[in-house]
Amino acid sequence: MVVTATKFEEGAWLIVVALPLLVFAFRTVQRAYARIGQSLGLGRIPDAPHLSPPPPPSAARSAR
Repeated sequence: MVVTATKFEEGAWLIVVALPLLVFAFRTVQRAYARIGQSLGLGRIPDAPHLSPPPPPSAARSAR
């Protein structure tokens, strides 16, 4: 128990404090990126394109 208390006083407390703060920060950033991705529609399958029919052959010849 004395070794644990000594190591904690020497610097292990930094891990106990820093690790939860880092986890909190990373989760906050991940949530922000998830919201941005959802608003951009990332990960969803897009709708099929609506193609217009080709022009009739006579219109294509007169355009030349």
